[in-house]
Amino acid sequence: MEEESNKERLAIRAEEKKKQARMTEEHLATLEEANRAHDIELDALEKALLEETKLKQLELFLQSKESMKTVEATDNKLRSIRESRTQRYLEDRKMEIEERKRKLEATQRELQQIRNRISEEQQLLLEINSQGHRERLEMMDQYEAERRVILEAHKEKLLQLEQEKKSILEKRSELLNELQKERLELEGNSARQLAEAQEMSMAIGFRLVSDLGAEERHEDYRTECYNVVWSFQTVQSEFEFQESHLIRLIDQMEYGLNITYLPDLTNVPDSLRNLINEFQRITVTADMRQTKEDSLRISESLRKTILSLNSKIELLEISGNQMDQETSRRLKAEIEELYQTAKRLFEQLNALILKFNIPSENLVQIGIEESLRRISSNNLTSAPPPLPVHPPSQLAVHMPFSFPVIEMEVGIYAPDTPAPSIQNNEQSEEEIIVEG
Repeated sequence: MEEESNKERLAIRAEEKKKQARMTEEHLATLEEANRAHDIELDALEKALLEETKLKQLELFLQSKESMKTVEATDNKLRSIRESRTQRYLEDRKMEIEERKRKLEATQRELQQIRNRISEEQQLLLEINSQGHRERLEMMDQYEAERRVILEAHKEKLLQLEQEKKSILEKRSELLNELQKERLELEGNSARQLAEAQEMSMAIGFRLVSDLGAEERHEDYRTECYNVVWSFQTVQSEFEFQESHLIRLIDQMEYGLNITYLPDLTNVPDSLRNLINEFQRITVTADMRQTKEDSLRISESLRKTILSLNSKIELLEISGNQMDQETSRRLKAEIEELYQTAKRLFEQLNALILKFNIPSENLVQIGIEESLRRISSNNLTSAPPPLPVHPPSQLAVHMPFSFPVIEMEVGIYAPDTPAPSIQNNEQSEEEIIVEG
């Protein structure tokens, strides 16, 4: 765009110089023609005067000396007339040339003022565009730095939650072992109590085993859902990392600027393939079957869109600066359309991924509490010694098992709009207190 404006200014200047040269040449040609015509007129007048003078001189020679004086006076008079005519003609021509010169100089001054004003306006426009571009790049870099800090904090939070989960499972296993030991101690009091305790312990054992198996299956299902969520977060982070470069590429193609950096989206299709494999590997419940099918369909569409976007960027890299303006405009429109499609698919897929954030179910804890209530409500003839009551401070544990999902908001962010927020859908912590 700047090169075209520079070419237009050079063409205008060249045309003005040609016009001035033509005007000067025409003016000089007019003066030369006028001088030649005047010289021809003077030559003809001189010839006529010479012929007439010769005749008169011949006549006067035949006449008296008085006639000779008359001829000389006539000749002098003719000479003075010719000189005065020549002087007037040259003065008129000189005044005309000076007037034309003054007009030409005034026109040149006006053209120079116009050229100076155009140059000042163009310089101001270039400074405004350069300042806006610098501010846009600074805001995008700031947003990238903030987003990386938030992602690192999110990863650390996930690792911390995983460690807490392992700690809670270990505490739960220790609690079950302790209850089992206490139950075995109570069985030695009497045969009747032993039989009742055996019957009750079998029921409790079957219930605990059943609840433990159900809870383990639920935890396995939650782990598979967590793998889906983590794979999506990987795709999301890789795309967001290159998104600012993609927006910068579209802006540079829009304003005809030199392309400084091409986004690299080659890892995103592979990550999407891993996400599709996780969807295909997981066995969902009946109410999640449609969600899984929709997620697979959208993930495959998103993968094809990213591949098409990669192909357009590779085409731009191969062509370099040899692409004409029309082809560049059409390629920019295709890249922007693919980017908007990817943005829409990411939003749809993010809404579906939220459904894979499965809460935990404390089936073993619920079974233990119900069993303890049954034991306390059963009025035995000779009640065994009560179970030791553990202080709540020793058995209170936290269960932050909800795996957060980052909701991605994609789009072209103008310099005056805030960067998108990363929402962390964490459930409130549950405090489970087991009473003896």
